[in-house]
Amino acid sequence: MNTTYLKHLFKLRAHIGPKSAAASDFGFLFGTKHRQNIFDLQKTFKYLLKACFFLFQSYSTTRGRILFVSTHPKLDYLAKKTALAVGESYVIEKWTSGTLTNWRETQKAYKFYTSIKASQTQSSPSETGTREQRLYFQLKKRFVGLASIHHRPNLIVVLNPKSNRILLNEAKILHIPVISFVEGDFNSSLIPYPIPCNTKSYDFMNFCMQIFMRCIKKAQNSLTQAS
Repeated sequence: MNTTYLKHLFKLRAHIGPKSAAASDFGFLFGTKHRQNIFDLQKTFKYLLKACFFLFQSYSTTRGRILFVSTHPKLDYLAKKTALAVGESYVIEKWTSGTLTNWRETQKAYKFYTSIKASQTQSSPSETGTREQRLYFQLKKRFVGLASIHHRPNLIVVLNPKSNRILLNEAKILHIPVISFVEGDFNSSLIPYPIPCNTKSYDFMNFCMQIFMRCIKKAQNSLTQAS
């Protein structure tokens, strides 16, 4: 395995795991030092490559429909920036239960949001205004990042799985593949493509988002050349 990449991951502090007793049986750990769990960076690199390969292959087959999800203040910007850069969807607000499993109702809510949006165009709505205006802002937070409401996403990338268990359960029910970063105290059984790492390292998370962005753009270019 290329040691240059491992050294880079080490420099980005991807190896620092949580101080948690629950993490001791986590299969991605290298060991523990001074009660600090340490990730096996060879496994981190291996699973990151696996996720990238699947991301490229999946995008080339399904022509996109990726949803980036983060409900962590420090990571929201990365999810949004990556999604916008490749023309895909994002959610950076608390996940609404049933968004995926009750897709018809989600589409109805989105249609209602667009109708309110059209009526508010001339009136400069305020968050403390009428009931309709308050509802508009609630729905806006939910739907503003969706590039398309016509179809469910084919792939979901989750930056902080701990706060998105409902989403992960919905994805599992619908057999929607998920790529997600996981720490040692989180059960990764709900995630087909886990990436064990230090999710508190912004530099590492940014590094991964840049790689995902390149994979998607490469897949998009391949589709453009093939058509």
